[in-house]
Amino acid sequence: AAVISVGLPKVGNEVISAKGSEIVDYKTIYKMLKNDLIYEIVPVGSKGIAYEAAQLARNNGLILNLESKQNIDIKRSGGPSTSVIAAIDFQCIDDILDTVPEVNVIGYLKKN
Repeated sequence: AAVISVGLPKVGNEVISAKGSEIVDYKTIYKMLKNDLIYEIVPVGSKGIAYEAAQLARNNGLILNLESKQNIDIKRSGGPSTSVIAAIDFQCIDDILDTVPEVNVIGYLKKN
């Protein structure tokens, strides 16, 4: 499975001044929940995307391999859950990248 982030981690005044799809919204999460190829969605809190992705892997008995190059700061605080991570099937990566705003592939999950 792949691990993606949706939305950008924001804190403080950045939340107020965020534009468009920078903050994940209910409509996007609802659409993702209806997709059977999306296995799990986790809100990103103050410990950041990397921490939540590692927890997702550990809680499912999997190993997380992070992408070597990231388009966003995966260690940055997610503040009041302005973004989420999701474990998704490889089959839907292209569809998600094409239809969901502010998506970044964070890494990949493998069996232990």
